[in-house]
Amino acid sequence: MSLPTTLRRWFRFSLAELLVATILLGAGVGIYVLASTASFQHDLKLESVRVARLISRDELLVLYTDANRQDQLLKVHLRSGSTTPFVVGITSKFQADNRVYALEVSRDHRIIAISLIATAPLLVVCDATTGKITRVFDDAIPAIVAVSIHGGYIATKDETLPDGTKLGPVYDVTEGKLIPEWRKCAGVRLFLANDSRVLCITPSAAKVIEFPSAKPLFSIGRGACPACVVALADDESCVAIQDEDGTVGLFNPESGSFLGPRIDHGHGEVLADVAIEPSGNLVAASSFSRKITLWNRYTGKQEALIDTGAINQYVAFPERGRLLTLSADGKLTVRRVGANNSEIALYIVAACALAVLILLRLFRRLPAKKARAAVSDS
Repeated sequence: MSLPTTLRRWFRFSLAELLVATILLGAGVGIYVLASTASFQHDLKLESVRVARLISRDELLVLYTDANRQDQLLKVHLRSGSTTPFVVGITSKFQADNRVYALEVSRDHRIIAISLIATAPLLVVCDATTGKITRVFDDAIPAIVAVSIHGGYIATKDETLPDGTKLGPVYDVTEGKLIPEWRKCAGVRLFLANDSRVLCITPSAAKVIEFPSAKPLFSIGRGACPACVVALADDESCVAIQDEDGTVGLFNPESGSFLGPRIDHGHGEVLADVAIEPSGNLVAASSFSRKITLWNRYTGKQEALIDTGAINQYVAFPERGRLLTLSADGKLTVRRVGANNSEIALYIVAACALAVLILLRLFRRLPAKKARAAVSDS
C-alpha cells in the first residue's frame, strides 16, 4: 500500500473522532491561554507599603503610608492592577487622621480587623466587602496578630505588665468582650482546627493550646522568635515557623510532628514573610535581601531563587501555581511557578481526549484489517 493511500485512510475522520479532536484542540488552546496570561506586573506607585493581605483570589488589601504621612487602605485588583480606596464605615468617633496601626483578615476573607490609634487605641471589625463596621473595642492593644477562621475571635499583641508578665488578649467579636481566660496566654499567632486550637509562640517554646479552655496540648519544634513569620496551609496540613537561626520548619498542627527536612533560607536573617502553596508542593519566603526563595515542602530542596530587585514586603499564593509578591514601594508581581488547578484539569482533559482519539482510530482500523486478512486467506 502506498504512503498517500495510508495517509488518506488515517486522516479520514468519523464524527466521533472530529468531536474528540475538537475537545483536544480546545484543551490545548486553554492551556496556552492560561499559561501565557499567568504572569503580570503592576507598579502601584505607593510610598511605603506596611501590610498587605489577600481578601479574595483576585483582590488584595494594602495598608500604606502616603507622601503626606497619612495611612491609607487600598483595594487592588490583581489582574488589572486597578485600585480603589477601601473605606471603613467611619463615624464621628473615628477621625480621618487616625493612625492605622495594623490589620488582619480572617481566613475565609470575610472579616477585616483594623487597629486605629486615636486618643485611645481602637480595634475596629468590619466587613471585607462593604467596609461596614460590625464591632468596635475601645482601649484595645494596638497590634493585631491573628484573626480566627470565620472572624469570631481576634488576638492582639502581648501586653507587658510592670512586673514583666506577658498577657495575650483575645477578643470575642460576637460577644463584644475580652476573653478572661486568655489574659494569661501569651504569644497567640494562629487559630487552628476550626478555631478549637491556637498556636502560641514565646521565646521558650511554640505550643498548641486548646481554645477557649487554654489547656496546653503539645509543643512544636524547638521554640522560635516571637517576632518570626508563620504560615498555615489552606488545608491545615502543615504550619511553617521560622526559627531564630533563620531556618524554617514545617510541622503537623494536629500532632506537632516535624514534617520533612528543615528549610534553610541561606541568609540566616529574619524573613519578611512566608507562604505555603494551596494544594501544592511549594513554600515561598521573602527576605530583606531582595530575594524570594521557593522550596519543595516535602523534600526541602530549593526549587528557585528569584531576585526581585526590591525589598519584598509580602508574599502569597492566590491559587496553586501563582506566586504574588508586593515590594515596599508598591511593585506588585504575580508569577507562574507551576500549573494551577484549571491548567491541571485541562491537561487531564487533553490526555483523556488524546487517548480516546487513538483508541477510536485503532478500533476503526480493526474491521478493515480483518477484511483484508480474510481476502488474503481466500
